[in-house]
Amino acid sequence: MQPDRSRLRYLLEKYAANTCTYEEFNECIGYFEQAAENDIIQEWLQEEWDVANGSAETSGEWAHLYPLQKAGRVVRFGSWMKFAAAAIVVIGLSMAVYYYLIPAGKTTSQPAVAKQSKEDVPAPTGTHTILKLTNGSEIIVDNAQNGKLAEEGSANISKAAGDELIYNSVKKNTGNILYNTLATAKGGKISIQLNDGTKVWLNALSTLKYPVTFTGEERKVELTGEAYFEVAKNATKPFKVKLVNGGEVEVLGTHFNINAYEDEAVIKTTLLEGKVKMSSMMNGEWEMLRPGEQVSLSQSSHLSQPIPVQTDEIIAWKNNLFWFENTDMETVMRQVSRWYDVDIVFVGKIDKHITGTLPKNVPISTLLKVMEESGGIHFTINGKKVSVSR
Repeated sequence: MQPDRSRLRYLLEKYAANTCTYEEFNECIGYFEQAAENDIIQEWLQEEWDVANGSAETSGEWAHLYPLQKAGRVVRFGSWMKFAAAAIVVIGLSMAVYYYLIPAGKTTSQPAVAKQSKEDVPAPTGTHTILKLTNGSEIIVDNAQNGKLAEEGSANISKAAGDELIYNSVKKNTGNILYNTLATAKGGKISIQLNDGTKVWLNALSTLKYPVTFTGEERKVELTGEAYFEVAKNATKPFKVKLVNGGEVEVLGTHFNINAYEDEAVIKTTLLEGKVKMSSMMNGEWEMLRPGEQVSLSQSSHLSQPIPVQTDEIIAWKNNLFWFENTDMETVMRQVSRWYDVDIVFVGKIDKHITGTLPKNVPISTLLKVMEESGGIHFTINGKKVSVSR
């Protein structure tokens, strides 16, 4: 394939707009396979990155790079590939499947190119979020215009650019505590800034209940599903997250992630910055976490010992990625189900694990095809049902 700068730019733009075909996707792979040894393509990518980096919107779209890993070996891409970072996520996945996920001893001259499926499920768009106010009325966030949405007690609720909800106190709260609830459906994700300045990112199929203004001696919210928190510091007023199974997380000011889906075997709390205390309110057990550690709460309300984890993997969902590290297929497909709003059916026992960084902004057929290329797994799409077999 002879290098063609206009064609490369066309392919990158098509991917950024989420409109490239599977054939164009594979053509793009070819360019990046050449790029490692082709100075011309490297220069093109560097120049395109320099241009794109001048736009906040464009640079945000292409700004994240993620390593591919195998047996502890990390492969990092050079700075000349930054412009195509979002495409690299897809391309990197396909190359990871080819170079890293193919079982030992299996060889092939090139990655398999599957035909485009007649049935497909596109990547979700929008927040798929409903805001429930104190009086029971509901606001569909995707249908609301930017600006003020409502006034609850002493707080104004507004919608900002990027589909972020913001609570601002406009007067002193002298009445009862008022609660709002934010709920995402499958395929949804949203961020919210609470009235104390705490920021929360809510993953798909998750619910956050919180007071419109924090009063008293603590700041307490309730979570089901998954959320990432950046808690505003207040040494006199601890921030607490109430969970199912009698779990509670307490912090003063820190960054952490909680995965508390009801269909997962355990609740996982992961600390990125600061300090976190994870407690079981059922039996009084508790553990203090340090940055880079994770603790689990079982369905029987018992806490595990803290363990070190790769935090980039834990918060990949916040950056619009699936990130798997030797993850069993049932766990993989639960995440796929929440994001694409599909039902998963396993045909027989599937003893397979996946490692790789998988993009969330592609149709489900592309995601499943590149996983199929690792061998030992097959997917069939029938409307909103995905069957998994060997």
